[in-house]
Amino acid sequence: MRFFYFIRESKLDVADKVMKICLSGLEVILEEIIDPKVDFYPDKSDERACQRCLFSSMCK
Repeated sequence: MRFFYFIRESKLDVADKVMKICLSGLEVILEEIIDPKVDFYPDKSDERACQRCLFSSMCK
């Protein structure tokens, strides 16, 4: 599957490698988020952000 319609044909192999790396990283992050054995903590740097966060229920 090609997501890089705007990239020249000669650069597609590099773009595919970058996409695979990004998707692998995203997979690790998502697996950690949904793992019930890993506690989910809010970011304490801005407590007001929790008021707008759609996922605040995960921190409780």
